[in-house]
Amino acid sequence: MADIADLHMHTIYSDGKHSPEELLHLIKGAGIKAFSITDHDTVDGIKPMLELLDGSIEFIPGIEISCHYNKREIHLLGYGIDIESDYLLEHLDGFKKSREERAKKILTKLHDLDVDIELEQIQGRTPNNTIARPHIAAELVTQGYVNDLREAFSRYLYDNGPAYEAKVEFPIEEAIKLVKRSGGISSIAHPGKMVSESDVRDFFSMGMDGLEVIHPNHSLYLQKKYHNIAKMFNAIETGGSDFHGLKDYELGNLGKFGIPYLVFQKIKKYIEE
Repeated sequence: MADIADLHMHTIYSDGKHSPEELLHLIKGAGIKAFSITDHDTVDGIKPMLELLDGSIEFIPGIEISCHYNKREIHLLGYGIDIESDYLLEHLDGFKKSREERAKKILTKLHDLDVDIELEQIQGRTPNNTIARPHIAAELVTQGYVNDLREAFSRYLYDNGPAYEAKVEFPIEEAIKLVKRSGGISSIAHPGKMVSESDVRDFFSMGMDGLEVIHPNHSLYLQKKYHNIAKMFNAIETGGSDFHGLKDYELGNLGKFGIPYLVFQKIKKYIEE
């Protein structure tokens, strides 16, 4: 078994391809020693995963929260959260309702572009999910309006594109508080994709606990950079494959991207304390 913990993975309960059972099979096949599910704005996949675990692999519940800073979307990872927390579940229910309203507005814009897709059609194919842009893109492919997901985004769904609709803004400082009040620790996701070094420093001043150092989009240079920043703030270092299972090359990332198991144990202890 690989001495690695993958703390960034998605299931069918957000925008991943695999069910918890299928994902666990892949995790075992990759020899991963510990992991977390971090679905977008939902913990619905956690209980099904907990029911499957037999003690051979360690697990901590997680989430990836969509939030905003200076009008830009940021993703915050939360670990060790209480998935029964009323405070957390009320917020997540609000996120779900706002996403549904956003999806309806996107479909209205697509209709104005002579693309006729119904929300019920998408929901029928993805009954576990709150509908987001990737699900709408997949439906565009299924119905033959575009050839692939890339074209769906490049023609219609890219940021500020003809069918784009912005998310309701949720400040990152509120997301950090949400994770903390739910008993968890927070870490900014893939900083190399979304934020500046100055932003990261601001987030630590807001009470953020950690930084995702290891990610498929982080070069060795970026890994070293974020390791040094985390060390400077005495922060937790997290990492994972950001596995969705939608692209063939992602299977090769399993067991390759993550943090050492010993670091995972320290994170788990920190959460428990």
